Amino acid sequence: MNFPPWWRKNRAHSLLGPKEETIGQITEFQKLFLAPGFLAYISVLITASLVIVFYFAPKYGKKSMLWYISVCSMIGGISVSVTTGLGSAIVQTAMGDNQVCFVSFLLLLLEITCDC
Repeated sequence: MNFPPWWRKNRAHSLLGPKEETIGQITEFQKLFLAPGFLAYISVLITASLVIVFYFAPKYGKKSMLWYISVCSMIGGISVSVTTGLGSAIVQTAMGDNQVCFVSFLLLLLEITCDC
């Protein structure tokens, strides 16, 4: 078969890309979420989102949707990480290893609720 070049390139990236770690315990997620790099990443995203929401969006939002899309993208980046941790904790709880008793589980649930 003759596939378009863009499809072959995307396929190669997905096949040869780095493998993602699978983490099951909420305590392992807690270590990752409290790492300095991740906290800095979240701080930058939240600060940039607040600046856009309160300064740039009211001023330039009627001319360009870019400001609203950027806020959704930044908050969405945080939500993906948190949802991954929450989903893993729910799966572990369903398998018999109770994860609900951890404070981190409740904080993840609270963050997802606030995003919605």
